[in-house]
Amino acid sequence: MAGRKKKVKNLRPTLDIAQSTGIRNAASTLLANIDFSSVDKPIQSICITSATPNEGKTTTALSLAAAIGQSGRTCLLIEGDMRRRSLRAALNVHPTAGLHAVLTGASTIDNAVVGTSLMNVYFLDAEPGIPNPEAIISSKHFKAMLEQLCRTFNFVIFDTPPVAAFADAVVLSRLVDGTILVLREGQTKRQDALLATEQMQSVGANLLGIVLNGVKAGSGGGYDYYYGYYYEEKTVPEGSPEAVEALKTAAKYTSGSAKKKPASKSPISAVKIGRHGKE
Repeated sequence: MAGRKKKVKNLRPTLDIAQSTGIRNAASTLLANIDFSSVDKPIQSICITSATPNEGKTTTALSLAAAIGQSGRTCLLIEGDMRRRSLRAALNVHPTAGLHAVLTGASTIDNAVVGTSLMNVYFLDAEPGIPNPEAIISSKHFKAMLEQLCRTFNFVIFDTPPVAAFADAVVLSRLVDGTILVLREGQTKRQDALLATEQMQSVGANLLGIVLNGVKAGSGGGYDYYYGYYYEEKTVPEGSPEAVEALKTAAKYTSGSAKKKPASKSPISAVKIGRHGKE
């Protein structure tokens, strides 16, 4: 039917996708931007989330972890979506213990953390059906565990549920060093992206930037699974010309429109957009 947008197929995250040339190059650039943005205070723990489902946050987590491992540093990937797990299938590993067992003392971290096929990348799973994930993330045991993991690994990355679905990512964003928001070109509505950003800023989260996923590349007309990326350039006051321009830039790459302007109490980061070509 004329005028109807083509529905984007949801690709399940796999290592083949995460390690394809285009995504691998984009992830390396993303890692470099994270390193450059954390000169005074190194970023170790990162929460990766999305505004809504099926925007590529798990693939982003996998590809960033792989880039960290290739740089010679260690990375622990943690399944932070305690309702709908994706990482164990993508990594093809099946740990016998997970996050809940560690927090309750049923398992040690050493027993629960397993190696993966990715260089220098390790994995901590989450058992299915964990009750009240928000309370678990807010607990003192969780904070103590995160501090211990940061002493053991160079990076700790959480793959969390979408902000629109559950509050887990917002709660976790207060504990980690930085948060990355994943959006999908042509799918994410501007109002959803702005709402997710507002929720992060309302709890004082350090929003490192926005990954623009699913960028169309080339002229073949197909849908390519590549990344563009936004990264923080400077901090500017809310309502300033720079902040307004940043929102306009973000709006160009998302669909829909918001009925009201964001009411964030925190400064907003000016952003640039990076695009990556075909493999």
